[in-house]
Amino acid sequence: MSTFTPSLWLNGLVRERDWLRERRDALCPLLPTALLTAGLALVFAHYLFLVTGYTGPDGLCEGLLWATNLSWSVRLGRWLMAWTRQASLSIVMPALFFAANTLGIALASLLLADLWQLRSRWFVAWTCIAFAVAPALVWQALVVHLTLSFALSMLLAVATVWLAFCQPSPFRFVLAVICMAFSMGGYQAYVGIAAGLTLLSVMLACLRTEPLRPTLLAAGRMLGVGVLGGALYFGITKLEQLRYNTTMADYCGADQISLGQSLAQLRPSLAHAYGDFFSYFKMETGHIGTWLWRLLVLTAVFGLVCRGLALVKRPVYLALLAVCTALLPLACNVIDVIAPDVQVDRLMSYPLQFVLPFCLAVWALPAAPRVNRLTRAVGTVLTALVCWLFAISATATYRTVALSYEYVGTLTDSILNQVMADPDYTADNRLLMAGFPDETRVQDANALYWYSQYQRSPLFWGGTHGILVNFETTNGIEAKDEFVAYGKDIAMQVAAANPSYVDEASVPAEVVAKEKEIMLAQMAGDPKNANKPDAVKQKMIEGKIKKFFKENCLVDQEFVKDSDLTVAQYTAKVAKDLGGDIKIVKFTRFQKGEGLEKRADDFAAEVASMVK
Repeated sequence: MSTFTPSLWLNGLVRERDWLRERRDALCPLLPTALLTAGLALVFAHYLFLVTGYTGPDGLCEGLLWATNLSWSVRLGRWLMAWTRQASLSIVMPALFFAANTLGIALASLLLADLWQLRSRWFVAWTCIAFAVAPALVWQALVVHLTLSFALSMLLAVATVWLAFCQPSPFRFVLAVICMAFSMGGYQAYVGIAAGLTLLSVMLACLRTEPLRPTLLAAGRMLGVGVLGGALYFGITKLEQLRYNTTMADYCGADQISLGQSLAQLRPSLAHAYGDFFSYFKMETGHIGTWLWRLLVLTAVFGLVCRGLALVKRPVYLALLAVCTALLPLACNVIDVIAPDVQVDRLMSYPLQFVLPFCLAVWALPAAPRVNRLTRAVGTVLTALVCWLFAISATATYRTVALSYEYVGTLTDSILNQVMADPDYTADNRLLMAGFPDETRVQDANALYWYSQYQRSPLFWGGTHGILVNFETTNGIEAKDEFVAYGKDIAMQVAAANPSYVDEASVPAEVVAKEKEIMLAQMAGDPKNANKPDAVKQKMIEGKIKKFFKENCLVDQEFVKDSDLTVAQYTAKVAKDLGGDIKIVKFTRFQKGEGLEKRADDFAAEVASMVK
């Protein structure tokens, strides 16, 4: 029986060193090409973002406050985000987006070239371009404070497969497990990169008629890496949550992830996985983009058929190729099965972009000389056109976002000008900006909107209303955080319910008289009420006036966040809890866009939903 000795360990380390040197010598000559191509492609596609720094709401507010919100990433199971944010000190940095993705894309392309045995500048360059223009990177720009984590997660996912498919060794297997766990710790959805890349690698091995046993063993190792890597990931997640004294968040059903949950919703999850796969190839650039994608796939299929003729006499290879092809959409979107409540968006779609380098690999397969040259030339042209359209979509997105910034800025300035012109306003006032701006009018005139990814998800948490509320308090409770939260609730109430007066006493007598006059006129015109005695009519009017007060007086309104309470009751409850008195003295409601076409949203329901 063999035993481990220091010499055996030393020999193992020497073999690993020699193997790493071989990989270095094979890949280093391609590194300048990869870095240069990735950098130029990123600048070309994302130039507007790099210059303007316009990002989404997460990048604007959560990015700047990330240092105080580390536990949230841990609650999401993305502890690597909490670790990597320290590299930028939580500051939103477009330059970091460029640097992280340039390095990540370049290294991932080199590993992919080595994995698929396509160590050529042609393959590396086009793979870098395909990754650099991916729609997922546009969405990374909109959450730019997390870009380092995303880039690292993608690279680690590729490295996991690369290590698993290398010549087997305990060291590489353990390293692959660690890479898998840390990739999931950065962004769980990128597990689809590892799963999809595994199947693509098996498919390519089948097309090359490589010996099946090493290929299947490598796929088996990858399965083991996935299981052990997942276990290690969950272990680190639990330790991090203990460190932050928190638990898994209910965001997108993260706290409900389990084997039983996945199996219970397997059928709809499978439908979503395949649907998300095919919808990816419907580009924002319209019919021309969709048709170019289709031509690209058809050219790849042509290459597969040309090479597949050699597999007719090898039914095992042909069957394995068919199975992997059928399972590919599921592998790329495996997050649909792991987290059934999640909705795959463009940020999660990075695994699907690996279809492009796979097409390049198919066209590089040996075939008849003329056929080989033709498919490679046509495929390269189609790849270039598809990447061009991805770059157009990115540019259109950033220009559309810039237009939104200008619109929201103008809107906010208008509200602030109204607020500061109010005689009751002082620099110490807290101002609540509430509501979502309706960009319909400005975006309808923006032709780029229909070519951008902006239409898939709202990006701004802007405001259409400015609210000032004056309070009288006792015992210094206005300095407490609980009072600040209460004040925000009252401001939100004013924004949502649009009261006209503070209380019944503040309603002018002439307004009450006018309302009674209107009510009497309505009764006179109603055959059911016209002939009723005056005493009955008077009681009916009193009831209607009470209803008028309840609808138009702030303190009498139902509290938007809790319909069981009136605003007055909520105020009394807060005052009692804080040990003082609170009186709402006055409020002022400013709104931009009066007289313009409004969205048909129920704003009160929108406010109420914020507490769910």
